[in-house]
Amino acid sequence: METTYDVSVIIPTFNCGAYLEKCIDSLLRQETGLTYELIVVDDGSTDNTKSVCEKYRDVEILSYYHKQNSGVSDARNYGIRVSRGDYILFVDADDYVMPDYVECLAGKAVKGGFDLVAAGYVIVFEKEGKTITNAFQEDVECRSRDEMKKEALAFGADGLLNVSVCKCFRKRTVLKRHLAYDPELKTGEDLVFNAAFLLAAESLALVKKTPYRYIRRDAVTGVNSYKEDLYSMILKCLNAVNELYRANGWMKGKGMVLIGNFYLDYISAGIYNLYRKECPLSFWEKNRKLRELFALDEEKRYVRSDRRDLLSRLVASTIRMDSSVMANLIYSVLFGFRNHLRGAYVWLRGKVIHKAGGQNE
Repeated sequence: METTYDVSVIIPTFNCGAYLEKCIDSLLRQETGLTYELIVVDDGSTDNTKSVCEKYRDVEILSYYHKQNSGVSDARNYGIRVSRGDYILFVDADDYVMPDYVECLAGKAVKGGFDLVAAGYVIVFEKEGKTITNAFQEDVECRSRDEMKKEALAFGADGLLNVSVCKCFRKRTVLKRHLAYDPELKTGEDLVFNAAFLLAAESLALVKKTPYRYIRRDAVTGVNSYKEDLYSMILKCLNAVNELYRANGWMKGKGMVLIGNFYLDYISAGIYNLYRKECPLSFWEKNRKLRELFALDEEKRYVRSDRRDLLSRLVASTIRMDSSVMANLIYSVLFGFRNHLRGAYVWLRGKVIHKAGGQNE
């Protein structure tokens, strides 16, 4: 008879061998009475990932799967398919967790019978020695759809909706509603999945603890490399946010501030993408792309945003000017500085640009 667990912890990884051992060790040190398994899904790594996992061959609860590279969404879907837990947790291979990660999330889910439990996390900027905390302000329990609509707006906040880590999903709900990560999305796949799951869930708990450490390293990764099809990804993300907010009646008050943040952040991400070093577009091609990005917010939701960092205010100003040529000139200068004087830019970012906490840069 196949062994089953209270929770399956899925670790998708691609060339993260340098960090994977710390990640796994943090999960083996969990302080919980729950039964759990660790599933490492190696998405076609070419580094030492396999040899790292071989160190744990005698660890009964750890399973290692190697597959052809097809992206993190497909790796997560694969992990869900082979999992044997009643609940699902995700951990990124280059991050690590606190000893209460499993108990904080899965313990709450199992004991309370919730479809979804979410907690906050701490972003650690490794080279800069800085941290940013994204957390819920209070513990909340919602045992019906009506309660979720009334009490769960905090879940729909940017930064908390955008990641799959620090969330415990009931596997039965995933299977029943045929939910999966979209392999075509190279960014925003977490947000789209989370929004769909939140619409399917019948109960939810929010926990104000932050048992996850999300490590940001200064390297060219999927987060900050140029993406040719980013516009279509942004469109899918904003559509998912709109559907979630409308279905829950959140298109008012604080909800309008939050959705304004989403629009400003995602338009900002689209702009940043145009000025990555790898972007091959000409000045006039960027001009056209800027017009498309500005047109995403025809209802001017961005004006309700409470973003106060310099880059967000700059984006808001350029949308308001509605001049793609002027915006193109401004961003060419700013990101020329970023791309060619990186050290100075990082210092300036810490002191001025992101002092108020931007989300997408």
